[in-house]
Amino acid sequence: MKSPLPSFADTRFVAVALLAASLSACGGFGGGARDGGDATQAPRNINLPPVPKVSISDAARSDYAQALSYLNNGNDQAAERELRRMITQYPQIAGPRINLATLLLEQGDNAEALTLAREAIAANPRSAAGYNVLGMAERRAGNFDAARSAYENALAADPNYDRAQLNLGILYDLYLRQPDRALAAYEAFQAGQDGPDAQVTIWIADVKRRAGGS
Repeated sequence: MKSPLPSFADTRFVAVALLAASLSACGGFGGGARDGGDATQAPRNINLPPVPKVSISDAARSDYAQALSYLNNGNDQAAERELRRMITQYPQIAGPRINLATLLLEQGDNAEALTLAREAIAANPRSAAGYNVLGMAERRAGNFDAARSAYENALAADPNYDRAQLNLGILYDLYLRQPDRALAAYEAFQAGQDGPDAQVTIWIADVKRRAGGS
């Protein structure tokens, strides 16, 4: 039986923390801290709001790089301290909230993670990483429809965001009990990989077996 909390999908995922629309067409900035509709295509007709224009100072970039360095080196206390300071000093940017929400999910603090994820989406409503962490927090809160919507919004923001694709499959499989959609999501995830993921291959076979397929 598969675990409901696969480590590579639902925790310690790469939080591609998106800071501001002014930085690129997709609102991106800065690399990841950690690796942690029907899913065969981008979700149906989801129109996400535009991202507010935000100016990012060199100091904010430097501070953010330091916070990511703490995370990558496993210094969670320093990372949390720096991310909280950034949220206070730079409330207009989404990235610190996304990474702090991810860290808090790992620590079991779902309530604050959920609040932070919602705030991150308000700051950047086209953040695939933000919607993904929101989906994780909503799922853990038992809000399965809200989690599905969050994962679909992540894929609307970035159809190639495979973490959300996989988490959507897990949600359909283990929580919403919709094997056909779980299978579509898992297969869409596999299609985006350089080679089939061995664990997801097992899950696909399991879903087919339970659905009476071949």
